[in-house]
Amino acid sequence: MRGTFVLVALTLAVASTAAAQGWNSEFGIQSGFTRIKPAGTGTSDQLDLFGVPGFSLPGVIPANASLFAIIPWKNKLAVETSVSVLQGNAIFIIGDATFFNLGLRGNYAITPKFYAAAGGAVHWVENAGQSETQLGVQGAVGYRFGFVAGLRGRVEASATFLGKSDLLPPANAYALLFGVSKQTGTRGRAATQPRRSNRAWEPAFGVQGGYTRSHLVGGGDLTALSFPGFGGAANTFGVPAGPPTLFALFPIGRKFALEPGIDLTRVQTQGNTVFAGNLSVRVDYAVRGGWYAAVGGNVIYVKATGADGETVTGANVGWGYRFPLTGSLGGRVELDYRMIGRNTSVPLTPVNTLGLQFGVTLPVR
Repeated sequence: MRGTFVLVALTLAVASTAAAQGWNSEFGIQSGFTRIKPAGTGTSDQLDLFGVPGFSLPGVIPANASLFAIIPWKNKLAVETSVSVLQGNAIFIIGDATFFNLGLRGNYAITPKFYAAAGGAVHWVENAGQSETQLGVQGAVGYRFGFVAGLRGRVEASATFLGKSDLLPPANAYALLFGVSKQTGTRGRAATQPRRSNRAWEPAFGVQGGYTRSHLVGGGDLTALSFPGFGGAANTFGVPAGPPTLFALFPIGRKFALEPGIDLTRVQTQGNTVFAGNLSVRVDYAVRGGWYAAVGGNVIYVKATGADGETVTGANVGWGYRFPLTGSLGGRVELDYRMIGRNTSVPLTPVNTLGLQFGVTLPVR
């Protein structure tokens, strides 16, 4: 995981000094629909995935990586890299495993808003003492636009073709994705001007990931190291959810902020569907400097074909530290603890989850 943080930090550092016609240095996250089709089977064995944010397990669910960074190059060209990583035994039906997903491509600005892209993808998986690398090519067309209050949005259609390897079959992934990003190369006039109030918080949108250890009361422990987090996606495999991957900050008064969090995952294949939602709402209190405390509640919803939807509730507390990251981006490190109660209709015992999360915030201003 340390290597992933270094990769993200280097990418953002390079992006903060680059500039080119038609592109800005940006960091973002993408979500949406992906259809994954095993190549050459000639049957209706596709897997349809909808994720907020996107979710990927190379070799199992080989979708696009959910985090991306854009680095302007020259003229109308930019380099885009995307990444996601998961390591641990949290998905116990697979066992202890490592999944790494990296995309690297060139983006060409056809107009100030329309673009096309082409490049490659590397999927790496290690499980049960065996490792495998799967290579692929990808292409995309998209439309980018101003979203809300300094955030940028894009809608993109893409296709990724993964070749056959020793352990992994060839697969094709067709996606329609929505991305939200923030310019990192400069704070801009709005960011450099002084605050108009003495509030300790500012409106922001964020993504987080890191380490979680879930203790099943009366059972064992499940651990995961992931960036971004995989939150509610874990519920589609019938295992405990981690902290929500996406969050927002809404200032309340001078010292408080309301922080809702969310991630959603829907997987469908051969007539069977599993949907999982992971929601939280908490109140954050600015203690001093960058230190803060938080307390709130959780709601987890799971629905599978042939079964009624079920809800599990819980509570959470957190203690963290906020700091400037690069350009207009902020960062935070947080230790949190989540207590999820029992629901006899859901095959999960009460679960207590300890997490050490690293978050990136995109100011909304």
